[in-house]
Amino acid sequence: MIRNLFCPLSVILMSTALLFSQNDNRDISPFPGSERGIPINTLAMWDLEFSFNVTNASGASGNAGAEFDGTYIYTTRWASNLIHKFDMSGNLVEEFSIPGVTGLRDLAFDGTYMYGGAAANIIYQMDFNTKTLIGTISSPVAVRFIAYDEINDGFWCGSWTDDPTLVSRTGQTLNSFSTGLTHQYGAAFDDITTGGEYLWIFDQGGGSCPGSLIIYQFEIASGTFTGISHDACIDLTDGIAGGLFTTIDYIAGNFLIGGIMQSNTGLDDTFFLYDLSPCSVAPPSNPDPPAWAQNVPVNLAQLSWSNSPGDIVSELYFGTDPDSLTMVQGGEPDSSWSISSNYLPLEYLTTYYWMVINYGTPCYPTVAEWSFITEPDPTPVEFISFRSEVLNGRVILSWSTASETNNKGFEVGREVCSKQNAESSLWERIGFVGGNGTTSGQKDYSFIDKNVSAGTYSYRLKQVDFNGSFKFSDEIRVAVSTVYDFILSRNYPNPFNPVTNIRYEIPYSGMVTVKIYDVLGKEIATLVSEEKQAGSYSLRFDGSSLSGGVYFYQLKSGSLIKNRKMILLK
Repeated sequence: MIRNLFCPLSVILMSTALLFSQNDNRDISPFPGSERGIPINTLAMWDLEFSFNVTNASGASGNAGAEFDGTYIYTTRWASNLIHKFDMSGNLVEEFSIPGVTGLRDLAFDGTYMYGGAAANIIYQMDFNTKTLIGTISSPVAVRFIAYDEINDGFWCGSWTDDPTLVSRTGQTLNSFSTGLTHQYGAAFDDITTGGEYLWIFDQGGGSCPGSLIIYQFEIASGTFTGISHDACIDLTDGIAGGLFTTIDYIAGNFLIGGIMQSNTGLDDTFFLYDLSPCSVAPPSNPDPPAWAQNVPVNLAQLSWSNSPGDIVSELYFGTDPDSLTMVQGGEPDSSWSISSNYLPLEYLTTYYWMVINYGTPCYPTVAEWSFITEPDPTPVEFISFRSEVLNGRVILSWSTASETNNKGFEVGREVCSKQNAESSLWERIGFVGGNGTTSGQKDYSFIDKNVSAGTYSYRLKQVDFNGSFKFSDEIRVAVSTVYDFILSRNYPNPFNPVTNIRYEIPYSGMVTVKIYDVLGKEIATLVSEEKQAGSYSLRFDGSSLSGGVYFYQLKSGSLIKNRKMILLK
């Protein structure tokens, strides 16, 4: 799971920044002096978990921004259009650029796209997989630092002296507060740490190492400094402040803050990851049913699991689609859930997924996801076929079963496919056809959907047992049109004894005949011999007076003729 990550986007506010030559590979604050008197409070949690020399790995200096998308590390070159992609060990994967984008300072990630600024009042939305510019967002402030706020779906932006400003996707100001800092370069959003949300700021106020390059934590609700900070010069001896981001996806069980320390000498840009809050809360465990259990009864009463003593909030998600589970329980930690009646009985031979997310102090969520497979249907209805045909504005559905057990019947469902929005299509029940209980012989069924307007429809059957269990048939799609063709359909059923159905369609009005012939070509019967309007027709042929064998039926309309074979069993 990727928790949305956040980093600074560089933005230049004042024209004085242009006085710094881009031959200087450092993007340095043009504002002299030290910061206001904010106390520096180094905590034991600031363990340096990982770092690497970006200049050596990429072969280039001037790396200012950084971001992690859950799989790869990205850094930007502030004085060019180049972006570097590294694996999690710091090995260069590729170097690329986004057409139409240059001078990126830092990056932010919303789980799908990367965002960045280039010292102007524009936020770039970019797809790093396709290496394309998706769009832009006008910002009320210049964008040097940027952090994605997943709670408000906006971007905290600003530059050296700006108040961090929350910008919506439409470019509106949603919030802002003053930090009192005048050399702000990087930012990262934090809704993991207890008491948040917070905004972390990486500031160049102390100049460069040796000196003080401080990462500060601000409470967004009050816009105040929390007293928590760290001097990156303690661990990284060469550099000035660059971009920033947070992640829970780099090291399992750790909430990290990372970024770039721009080289003070222009030789050693450094990527770093600090540990913010090691967590003692263990993931949920001991699931019942056990993980990947099979043959689980469809009347399963409850799910149960074990929590960690440090959990304070718990959420349970359940469903058959692992990418779209439904939250069914939340609040104080529970270790069981009585399955809701709307889910029971469960479907036969179906994989169910369930996920428990626990929240503890002072950490991020711990997650466990399991699944189980229900028992096979002990009372199956075996479908042989499910077909459709359109006749004069009616949709005729026909289906057969090879055997049935405990079959109450079939609900007939129809879905209208919207031309404006396919996602708005809805299924509706349009009829019910009774079943045959328990039988080992073939049974044939049909249903007619009358007066259907022109359009495209989907149909399916919901086979229902007497105990309430059900399963769906495959769907079939039907196009209903007022334009007819010359069609002679296969008789149904075939083989037959003694009655079968013959359907045909004629494109224009005229004399129509339908006749039956034996294998020697002798006419056996005339079923139709009259004037017909253009349209679709159906007739029944009773072969009880004939001997078993092969016969042919012929449709003739004007100069058009079609023949088909059928088999009568006796």
